[in-house]
Amino acid sequence: YGGAINTFAKDGFLALILLFSYVFGTQDSAILRVSGLFGILTVLLAYLIGKASFGRRAGLLSSGVLAISVSQLHYSRSGFPQAASVFFLYLAVLIYIFSYQHLSSLKISNRLLFFSGISLGYAFTCHYNLFWAIPAFIILEIAAKFLFKKQIRLNVFLKRLIFLTFGVSIPILFFGGISELVKLVLNNNSSFREAIRGSLGIGVFVSYFERLINFVTPSLSAETLIGNCVYSPGQSASPFYYIKILQVWEGQFILALLLMGIVFLIYRQFRRRVFNEFIVLTLFLVPFIYWSFHPWQLSRSFMPAIPAIALIIGFLLAQILKKCCNNQSANNAAVFIILLILIFQANTRIKKELSYESGYPSAIRFMREHSGVRHLSSQFTISRSFVGRKNALDISSSFEGGDPVHKLQGLYDKQGYRYLLLDQMRYAFADSPVVKAADNSKPI
Repeated sequence: YGGAINTFAKDGFLALILLFSYVFGTQDSAILRVSGLFGILTVLLAYLIGKASFGRRAGLLSSGVLAISVSQLHYSRSGFPQAASVFFLYLAVLIYIFSYQHLSSLKISNRLLFFSGISLGYAFTCHYNLFWAIPAFIILEIAAKFLFKKQIRLNVFLKRLIFLTFGVSIPILFFGGISELVKLVLNNNSSFREAIRGSLGIGVFVSYFERLINFVTPSLSAETLIGNCVYSPGQSASPFYYIKILQVWEGQFILALLLMGIVFLIYRQFRRRVFNEFIVLTLFLVPFIYWSFHPWQLSRSFMPAIPAIALIIGFLLAQILKKCCNNQSANNAAVFIILLILIFQANTRIKKELSYESGYPSAIRFMREHSGVRHLSSQFTISRSFVGRKNALDISSSFEGGDPVHKLQGLYDKQGYRYLLLDQMRYAFADSPVVKAADNSKPI
């Protein structure tokens, strides 16, 4: 194939995969274990954030809402980096709340803010589409100074910004520095360049900062270059896209509770300003507004807002119970009943989500049974890890220019390629003549 090695700016997530592979061994499930663990831990974080912000009842309800979220379940069972990146984002939120609560001791508060920044920075290194979270935290600091805690001195406010910025920078500079060193060594190694040269006649290692520029810059603009590597949505922004996603994935009941919760929180901000409520609103509204008016609309871009949705609904339900039930035993029973209702209304969607099974195990088994047989692949890096570099060819750049049918005939007659492996990347190459031909063929 040639081109670039590791074209995605998700080095923090790759580090977690390497860690899990080292602990549990190099297995097909290594990535899924990362997502599964951090997905579960995020539910725990929802409880801790809800409890620290609104009380134990709100924490229980928030974690319950998140636990039965189809979005949360979906990405906790996938190889996408969303579960890990969202965990570190909300770990940063929890530590940030503790920092705010300890403003009476500036040394402790600044130290906590520094660690919050580190977690936020690591979340960004897990997935670059969290770039919005860094200015969101700065917005929180500005709001804390000028709207909620006006008595904070200017020099204290500036120090807090410095501690936050310094913490965020550490993971980014760490992975950036390592990748620059690796680039320096590998790109000056003729054997490495030859090993990855491939059909394009070029082989380079792209540094973390170069990849950030390639991915984050298009996300900040009205156009996206992402189609050069992965997807090309080719669509205009739909302001109701994520509302529809919530309606389909989470159900109308959850969507109705969310809308009521947002209205309730905004109303309370006008009546009595509470910073913890403002934090939760910000974590939902910033990604919701930004991605709703951006042409690159994918369900996973909105995933960081899902725990905030759970916190909003948990807070709303806790406030309703507070008004209706003064008895502690009745309150506990009401929380239990509400959680049962939430589980019941989500039952069908959860069953449907759990019924989905990956095609990778059977594909991997087929490749292993036919390891000496050459094939074309939409995920050639995975294919080559099982059958060897010489036995798998990609379906993208290998068919650029010329007559694809003639190339296919040559690969079949002269080079012994016998089957085609397609995964979700087929949608990235939907216009490929190879994929179009496959659409008219019966799968093995």
